[in-house]
Amino acid sequence: MATHVLVLALVGLQVLFAVLIPIVTSTQLDGEACLLNVSGSVCNFAYATSGFSLLFSLLLAAGAAATLRARHTAPLSTFLPSECGGVATFAAFWWVAAAVTLTQRGKEASDAGLPEGSARGAVVAFSWIEFSLFLLATAVVALDQFRSALHSSRATAAKLLHEDEVASSQNSQTQLTRVSQSQFKTSTYEAPMLNASAGVAMTATPPAPLATAV
Repeated sequence: MATHVLVLALVGLQVLFAVLIPIVTSTQLDGEACLLNVSGSVCNFAYATSGFSLLFSLLLAAGAAATLRARHTAPLSTFLPSECGGVATFAAFWWVAAAVTLTQRGKEASDAGLPEGSARGAVVAFSWIEFSLFLLATAVVALDQFRSALHSSRATAAKLLHEDEVASSQNSQTQLTRVSQSQFKTSTYEAPMLNASAGVAMTATPPAPLATAV
């Protein structure tokens, strides 16, 4: 549960900075010319990057919220799905590319003496923060996946141990049953033999002669 809450908190921060980037860009850097670069339109790139980032955050939040709701009905499915890790990893690569681009273009703009250097620096910093947030989300999901694998291995080991105990108990009962049946057959066979031996002994022994009067 703690990992789910942490991921949702990271998503909240991701959304915050994904909204701040276009706000700062549109209000201070995007006028007659984009002040994020010397030539071209890096401002549009910042808008598009932030828009896709909001989509990634939405997918990440949906995965965390869905498994968090299922924790009472399906304990084994309460771990963060691997798809969340895939989304977070892709978004981290997305933002590192964007951050590198914004850093390089922003430096060119600053070297050229364009105004609004503080706003430009803020957008660059926010982009690196977004990369860090998605990278941290990737690490959290990876940790939860490790916990899931460990939990599954322990459950499998416990199940196999229980099956071995049941099989051993059944084998012991089977052996006891066979021994009992064998003893019963032996006693059933030996009883007539003993009776027959006793009869033969009685027949072979003649009765003692009666004393004759003189």
